Amino acid sequence: MLPFRTAAYGLFLLLPLAMAGYGQTMTGEQFDKLVSTPGDNAPLCPILANCFPHWSNSVSSSVLKYASGKVVNDDIQVTSKTIGGKYIVYSMWSKVYKQEMQSLLVYDEKSGTLRSYVHQGDELVESHFVCDLKTRTYAEKSAYGDGFTIATTGCCSDTGDSAHSVVYQHGALFVTRDATNHPVSISK
Repeated sequence: MLPFRTAAYGLFLLLPLAMAGYGQTMTGEQFDKLVSTPGDNAPLCPILANCFPHWSNSVSSSVLKYASGKVVNDDIQVTSKTIGGKYIVYSMWSKVYKQEMQSLLVYDEKSGTLRSYVHQGDELVESHFVCDLKTRTYAEKSAYGDGFTIATTGCCSDTGDSAHSVVYQHGALFVTRDATNHPVSISK
């Protein structure tokens, strides 16, 4: 089965001039600690604030088209919180996969990189991003698991974002994913 967290959500955690090998690598323990940390009101760093929308509540609608011909639609409830102005933690609930998933968007000032992390089984998968702040577009690449690679392109605005992902396993097309995400209000 496709590492769904990575393929479906890695794209929500995208952006600026990332260069492999720069900055520190995150450990699983650091990821778990950040995910469990309460959110705060610290202003987001300029890269996160100006390029990537941050909504505390949103819905992502996605269509996954597998190479086998299978098509899966999913509406995913997404909540997020910020930590220290340089982290955004996303928690998502997939109706199709009936599981909660977390991912972390990290801006590392020292290296000037934006990376995302998500647990895939026992593996902490790291993605690197390139972002055009003027057009609010991005590209992301990562590799993980048993020969999986993912490439995502997308664009953001203050009212929504959309992305297209292509996932390969050992060089063969595995699945494509098209997703849109928009903020929602939570009823009181």
